Amino acid sequence: MRGPAGSSPMNTVAHPDTVLVVEDEALTNWNVADVLRDDGFDVLQAYSVEAALAILAQRRDVRLVFTDINLGPGIDGIALAGEVERRWPQVDLLMTSAHHRLQAELPESVMQQGRFVPKPYPPEAIARRIHEILDPLAA
Repeated sequence: MRGPAGSSPMNTVAHPDTVLVVEDEALTNWNVADVLRDDGFDVLQAYSVEAALAILAQRRDVRLVFTDINLGPGIDGIALAGEVERRWPQVDLLMTSAHHRLQAELPESVMQQGRFVPKPYPPEAIARRIHEILDPLAA
């Protein structure tokens, strides 16, 4: 499949993987979501843990949650990760934070599998890491 005349081929996937981006900083959320969409993912966006949990309760097609740890006041990304592992164990996690000291508080499964990306990061690196997680044989 090709994009508009003169453009390069677009990424196409028969059934794109669905990724939920959870980030309270709107510009960062939009930027990551745009890069993931350009890379062929179906992207859902949430700006809080509560919104993310509501999406996960409604959508059975989410394959991976990419979440910041610090999500403003209220429940944080660490609590979200715990809920995802408990309620949707089939959903993969990738976490990020600018506060590296928080790594010690991450779920053991996240740390064992190298599912933490420190901020700042180029959004393209997140897309590559998500591909590696969801399709390790293709990486």
